[in-house]
Amino acid sequence: MTSYPFQFDQDAAIAAMLYIAERVQGVTKHKMSKILYFADKAHLERYGRFITGDQYVAMEHGPVPSTVLGLIDQVDDRKNQQQGLFGSPMADLIQVQYTDNRPVIRPKAKADLDALSDSDLMCLDEAIAEYGPVVNFKHLSDLSHDAAWNATERNQRMRIEAIASTFEDPDLVLEHLKDPTP
Repeated sequence: MTSYPFQFDQDAAIAAMLYIAERVQGVTKHKMSKILYFADKAHLERYGRFITGDQYVAMEHGPVPSTVLGLIDQVDDRKNQQQGLFGSPMADLIQVQYTDNRPVIRPKAKADLDALSDSDLMCLDEAIAEYGPVVNFKHLSDLSHDAAWNATERNQRMRIEAIASTFEDPDLVLEHLKDPTP
C-alpha cells in the first residue's frame, strides 16, 4: 500500500477530543494522544477505518496523532506564539492549561456526537475505560510502544501496514483497505 488510505475528518477529530476531555478528568496531550491511538486501532481492526483519519507519528513517548496535536497546539500558549489577529477557532472549543507543568486539555464546548458513529463511540469508550485511569506517564507510553511504533523511526509517520501488523488478522484489514468497496 503506497498511499495513506484515510482522509482526516476534522469534525470527527474535534468531537473525539471533546468527548475524551469531557470524560477523562485532567486529560493531558499525552493521554489524549494515547486514547485516540488505541481507539483508532480498535476501530481499524474491527471496522476498517480510523475514527479521525489522522496519521500517527512515532514520537519518543509513543504514537501521536499529528493533525490533532496541531489543533491542540493552536490554543497552547507555550506552543503557539502567534495567535494572529483573530485567534484560533479552536479557542472556542478547548483550552490548554498547565497543571504541575503538564498540558491539561479542558473542553469549552460539548462534543458533537453527530460527527461520531456508534462504533466510533464504542471504541472511544473502551479506550477511555482502559487507558483513562492510567496515571503513570511512562507506563502509558510503554503501553503504546507496540510493534508498529517499534517498526517506525522516531518522528516519522507510522505506516498503516505496521499498525495493522499488530492485529489478529492483519491481512484481512489490509485487503479491505486496498478495496473498501468490493
